[in-house]
Amino acid sequence: QHLYGVDDVGYSKVGAAAKRLRQLNPFIKIKPIPLSVNEHTVESLIRDVNVVVDGLDNMKARYAVNRACIKHRIPYVFGAAITTTGNLSTIIPGETACLECFYGNLDDKKLPKCGVVGVHPSLVNVISSLEVSETIRILTGRKTLLANKLLHFDLDEMEFNEVQLSKVDSCPICGANPSGSSLPLNYKLVEEICGRKGKKVFIIVPPEILDINLFDLKKFVGKKGFCIKVEGKLGLTFILKNVKASVLKSGVTILEGIKNKDEALKFFKEFTDKYQ
Repeated sequence: QHLYGVDDVGYSKVGAAAKRLRQLNPFIKIKPIPLSVNEHTVESLIRDVNVVVDGLDNMKARYAVNRACIKHRIPYVFGAAITTTGNLSTIIPGETACLECFYGNLDDKKLPKCGVVGVHPSLVNVISSLEVSETIRILTGRKTLLANKLLHFDLDEMEFNEVQLSKVDSCPICGANPSGSSLPLNYKLVEEICGRKGKKVFIIVPPEILDINLFDLKKFVGKKGFCIKVEGKLGLTFILKNVKASVLKSGVTILEGIKNKDEALKFFKEFTDKYQ
């Protein structure tokens, strides 16, 4: 975790990351966007970029990225890590297998969760460093080393294995003769995620960017009796009794201590209805 320290707890991850990166190099332009990646938001996020680098934690978001990159012919450096294993591949639209050629129809509900099984910090460093290497090759016009290859790394055995890939003609996303249907991404407004300290946690992702005025929100939650814990440029975290809420400018909201999805949605609407 090179980007975060204890002083960043409660702030948006993207905001804290941008702050740290600017400290490392104040001469680069960074645009933090506090937004969840899904089929509704992905095209606005990747529009006009030269390459997309994977830092995601679920397949549904990766499928959204893969499909948008294939559509707009943008290179996609895929990387994933869980417990002590990781893998990566470089996807060049029109030339290589896409993500769904070799990792199609994976259901996140049936996959191990980082919040449950964890991920070794050094593994994340290895996978991300290799992703950076491939990204630099793309940006400088050099031949990538992982095009049509899947590199698997086992930290327990300290072993790398490489698998040769090829485009699948019947792939519903990039195939020359697509057949069948791609996995529906099934957007959900409210989802329960890994709990914290025995409490349920819900994330709410509006289908459109709300552009919440954080100053107005701060005044509103103050009148409701909430205690402001963290106030940042991209989001606000506040607490009342057993409920902790983090609301980003985009409308993405994380609620800790809420009993169920209906209660989470009611809470969300109370604070954001004026922006919808």
